[in-house]
Amino acid sequence: MCARRTLIRPPTIEITEKVNAGRFVRQIEVTSTRRPLDGAGSCMMPCARGTRQRQATMGCLRGALWDVRHWRQISSASKKGDLVKKQIRIAVLAMCLLSGHAFATQERPHYHFTPSHGWMNDPNGLLQKDGIYHLFYQYYDGGWALADGQFKDPMVWGPMHWGHSTSRDLVHWKARPVALSPDKRIGNTAVEGMIFSGSAVFDSKNTSGFGTIQHPPMVAIYTLADTFGAGSGQRQAIAYSVDSGTVWKKYASNPVLPYNNSETFRDPQVFWFGGDSKWAMVISCGDRVCFYNSPDLKQWSKVGEFGTQESGIGAPWECPDLFPLRVTRSGKEEIKWVLVVSVQHGAPSGSFGTRYFVGDFDGKTFKNLASVTDFKWLDYGSDNYAARTWQTTTVDLKHRTMIGWMANWTYAKTLPASKYRGSMTIPRDITLQYDESGYYLTQRPISAAIAPLRKRTRELTLDDAHPVKAIQTSVPALVKADISLSPSSGRFELAVFEHEGQQFSIRYDARAAEVSVDRRSYAGYIFDSDKAPQTARASPVKHHLRLQVLLDVNSMEVFVNDGKQTFTNLLFAPATKPVTKVSVH
Repeated sequence: MCARRTLIRPPTIEITEKVNAGRFVRQIEVTSTRRPLDGAGSCMMPCARGTRQRQATMGCLRGALWDVRHWRQISSASKKGDLVKKQIRIAVLAMCLLSGHAFATQERPHYHFTPSHGWMNDPNGLLQKDGIYHLFYQYYDGGWALADGQFKDPMVWGPMHWGHSTSRDLVHWKARPVALSPDKRIGNTAVEGMIFSGSAVFDSKNTSGFGTIQHPPMVAIYTLADTFGAGSGQRQAIAYSVDSGTVWKKYASNPVLPYNNSETFRDPQVFWFGGDSKWAMVISCGDRVCFYNSPDLKQWSKVGEFGTQESGIGAPWECPDLFPLRVTRSGKEEIKWVLVVSVQHGAPSGSFGTRYFVGDFDGKTFKNLASVTDFKWLDYGSDNYAARTWQTTTVDLKHRTMIGWMANWTYAKTLPASKYRGSMTIPRDITLQYDESGYYLTQRPISAAIAPLRKRTRELTLDDAHPVKAIQTSVPALVKADISLSPSSGRFELAVFEHEGQQFSIRYDARAAEVSVDRRSYAGYIFDSDKAPQTARASPVKHHLRLQVLLDVNSMEVFVNDGKQTFTNLLFAPATKPVTKVSVH
């Protein structure tokens, strides 16, 4: 049961339409309030049934889905004054969004992971075992403040730890004890052995000897960083757990890889490579990644590297991930490897971002199948960094589940916050596809993050004879649109969080075959890095452009054409400015 059930006045969507000089304009007006109300005209959104006891204090969150399907045929020259043929179907679902946290004071995302308090950045150690997803993450809560005043603010990056949470569905999260803490203080002025990013594996064969065949261990592989008065260096270390990740013990002979003379020797991603029956590691080595092999997770040998020609813009590289995916090409299935790296500049949004390469990997060498000038970007927005995928104990080569840190180092330390700072993207289902342009990744929100939240649906159809007047909805929301536009003159705009001339806009220009996302006019928070709209090339599929837009209280994630292009962006709406208007032009 819910801790409370709040009466919320139903928001209203007003849809008006007119024909002006042969041009069809459609506008959707949304009015909303988040203030609890009494009396007539209110509606009650019950929480979903079957909620676990630990979630009883979450309260009811509200949500909706708008499914807008828009078919448009441009009238011929002889019928320029006629009404444009059109149809809109809108489905509204009342949702109870059960976030894994029970926080009532600071406005939080409803379906994005956040820490209970303190600072969070990169996702680490993504591992699924026995039906439980483990999410470790870069974390600081102010507990290692030094005598000279450094690191006193718990919501600013400090001596890194590994926070830890678990979930069975990637929607409801349970906080676990902090997994790893820095090694030690040096006097009262420095920290040695901060726990930077890394990965975790399930050592099912007990190659490390930390457990037994009957009770194999989980092993974390991470970077030790000494950068505050303890010398400058980054080394690789391991820790293990024999109780499914609750208690971790550091390996007595750490580090397993010493400093290698690179200022950015960090973020190891480790996996079992069956071809050689060895552990494989991909790790950032400045403007490239390096590959290592090990029989036991303790002894490592360098076997190769990649990126001396491909680094181009964006060095140094960070937070690499490497995984196989099955893809169909010319009717035949094949397996290719995807290498993901985060870069510190040169991304489409103008600063930090994430690239990927598709190629072949033999355990030692990665061969990029695209030109060195072919830049593939995981995201065209500003706020998807350090993205990595979950390793699972059951192999699925068709899909991979990915999550990223939803922020940008350009402004991450100054984002509005009172209890915590940092959130993750919605978990995404990743697949590899092939068409005439080559190999590419698609990203879609995992169904588990959306399907359980739907409580009821209502569909209305808009046409000349029966225009839609109003639909009840609230925020957060999922907007789906199927748009058909003339290649020569078709334009489409979806504006959300629109208030007094400020808006967050998604536009499509059929003539330029370009999608753009613009948050510059939105004054909820000024993002200084936004010098221009974010853009990506996107061609219609069979004359249709498909959009899926996830709106939360401080973010907007746009998936174009089933996730071939994505835009992930933060935005911060004051509590007095919910989604007040959604316009479709």
